[in-house]
Amino acid sequence: MDPETICRLGEGDVAEWHGLPAEHLSSALLPQCLGPVVTSDLRGFVLGTYRVDRHEPASGSRVDVYSWPGDDRVTIVDAWLEPPLDVARLLERLPATALTYRYRAVERELWGVSAYVDAVVEEMVWGSRGLALIIVRAHSGGAVVRVRGFQPMASSLWIDGFVKFDAIPET
Repeated sequence: MDPETICRLGEGDVAEWHGLPAEHLSSALLPQCLGPVVTSDLRGFVLGTYRVDRHEPASGSRVDVYSWPGDDRVTIVDAWLEPPLDVARLLERLPATALTYRYRAVERELWGVSAYVDAVVEEMVWGSRGLALIIVRAHSGGAVVRVRGFQPMASSLWIDGFVKFDAIPET
């Protein structure tokens, strides 16, 4: 995989993105364009616990890199776009979405998506491309606020395993 592809993903350029590689990609091998790691934490999901390294590129935006704590394999690159991108222009460069998931209040909070209460927040997924976009739709139009890259997988597995929050019932 060309490391510059990750740089372009972090800038919202998704045209050539086809997922993180199946082979082991260590966070130590990530391109310099992502900037330094400013914080590191652990975060749990249905499919496991990940180390999350927050990078700050020179552009002033933010890129979170999720990796397995045991072997340092990068599994998700989550770019916070600043400024957000026009959704219509970005979607022109992509095929029809495989799956769209509408965020509930709990996902907005857990994923740190800032939006007015009456705005619609959706995650559009192209699982076979290892790509997801977080879109905020309001009266004034729509904006892509986040771009996520991952290893290609079924779109429903991405939503159920990483995005959607289902509380564990108390017994």
